[in-house]
Amino acid sequence: MEAPDDRIRRQSLVVAVVLSILVLAFGCLFLAYRLLVFIGRSSTPAGCIPPDEFSEPKLVGEWWAEFVLEPQVSDTLIIREDGLYKQIIHMESPETYIETDWEPWRLEYDRGGLPYLHLQGMRLCAANQSMDCNQRGGGERDWNAYNENFYWDFCRNESTLMVDEGILIVRAVPAQWRQPPRGIELALLVNCTDCGPWVYELREP
Repeated sequence: MEAPDDRIRRQSLVVAVVLSILVLAFGCLFLAYRLLVFIGRSSTPAGCIPPDEFSEPKLVGEWWAEFVLEPQVSDTLIIREDGLYKQIIHMESPETYIETDWEPWRLEYDRGGLPYLHLQGMRLCAANQSMDCNQRGGGERDWNAYNENFYWDFCRNESTLMVDEGILIVRAVPAQWRQPPRGIELALLVNCTDCGPWVYELREP
């Protein structure tokens, strides 16, 4: 017959072995998760990293983009927490001032968690000065237009239309670069080869 002390020692040994196995299993799962995150991020195109701990309130505020060379152009987005935004555009030549009504905005996320900001009725003439400032969004598909009015999404590696809206990628700014407020910026999808990127940064009060 097994002595009580031997039974206790055997039970303690079994518990210790089980706990060690559980700790080892959780450690392996954590390492696997970190490896998957690293692989996912390392394969993500430059400028397409989702912001850390992002939430919708981080979009609320006044965002600003500009073309500092002649003629000067400024483009301001005022985003409210109630799902509405306003756009203000000032162009030096030809002298233009546009202030829109309050329009809806919404977010969507791709499979990797990258947020896309959709601004209904957005004017794109500040980013592409060949466009009419009265035009809402990028327009319908036009077989005669450059790229048929498709806009290139470099994060999803695909083309998309922006009918009655503008689409902006909400992305993190790499740590080695100058950090804007909240560490994020809004990059508008563009379809012209000579207008370059159009990026909004949060303007601090």
